[in-house]
Amino acid sequence: TFELTDYIYDIKNNATTKNTFIIKLLHKNYEETIKKMLNIDSEEPGVITVSCAGGASFKMTIPYEKENAEDAVGAAALWNELGSVCRRNGWYEKGENAFLMAAKNLEKAGIEDGNYATTLNNLAGLYRLWGEKDKAFGLFSRCKELYLSLPDIPADMLASAYNNLGLLYLDKRQFVEGAEEFKKAEEIIAAAPENLYINAVTAGNSAFAQYGLGNMEKAAEYMRRAALTAETLEGREGKMFKNYALLYSRISGKEL
Repeated sequence: TFELTDYIYDIKNNATTKNTFIIKLLHKNYEETIKKMLNIDSEEPGVITVSCAGGASFKMTIPYEKENAEDAVGAAALWNELGSVCRRNGWYEKGENAFLMAAKNLEKAGIEDGNYATTLNNLAGLYRLWGEKDKAFGLFSRCKELYLSLPDIPADMLASAYNNLGLLYLDKRQFVEGAEEFKKAEEIIAAAPENLYINAVTAGNSAFAQYGLGNMEKAAEYMRRAALTAETLEGREGKMFKNYALLYSRISGKEL
């Protein structure tokens, strides 16, 4: 059970009566629960309308501008989760507001650690999907700088920063620059061969860059590597394997 026990909310039942409520969510159903609970239509900053079973609803105020580091990290985590739900559903303006609130929590507490870098990464990913390429590029670059400044940063997190910048270059059809970012990511994850997901994704990204450069042989080899890594990760029935295997066959004219 994932309990947001640090966050106490006032529920306005009517004009004069207020009660206190603590939200408890099952972690395995976290995203689906949020989708069902939240009606993200409020224009009030930090306030979300929550719809309950039976048609009842109330206003839920999410804490922000916390100076205490532990509280700030917890509040930012909640805003990041809400932003991710909005991003996946294409609610980009509302997702932007959520990620900015997450960043505001951490900035208020003077936190510029992995949590802050990941928040910037989340916001940059939203901007990329939204078509705001320049905003995305600036934030992905800042995220990479932060990761590089942190001691003992996990290889997959650092590689993801290079992968994200590389994908932006591909969006701009700057294939040479994209290939360079993916090559750096490949060098970083050499230290994490057990992380099959990031290895598969990086190989697939490199394949796209080489394809854009017209290097079909290299593109096919990278895509083959991505498919085989995905197969080890999730089997031949996995979605990632099927996608990479299909692309490999289209590039090379061969079947895996």
